[in-house]
Amino acid sequence: VRLAKRSGLKDRRMLNAIREHHERLDGSGYPQALTVKRIGQFGKILGVCDVFDALITEKPYRGAYNTFNASALLRDEYKNKLDSDCIQLLIKNLK
Repeated sequence: VRLAKRSGLKDRRMLNAIREHHERLDGSGYPQALTVKRIGQFGKILGVCDVFDALITEKPYRGAYNTFNASALLRDEYKNKLDSDCIQLLIKNLK
């Protein structure tokens, strides 16, 4: 958030989304352990995008998931942690 502010970003909704993108609906995320009602819509969207990007990106400890497997993992393993409507919208737009 500090970097975004220093870069000139002033939109409060976007700054909140950046702050909230590691929060999870069940309160298991960070930095504030917010739950579903306290995470803004842009934070929920960015959270799904962030996890999807992490899954399809090659890591030193594993290869990249293909789009199909990453989508299935999002849908099945993250359904209680990330917004299911956002997940479904991402999957729909990948087709």
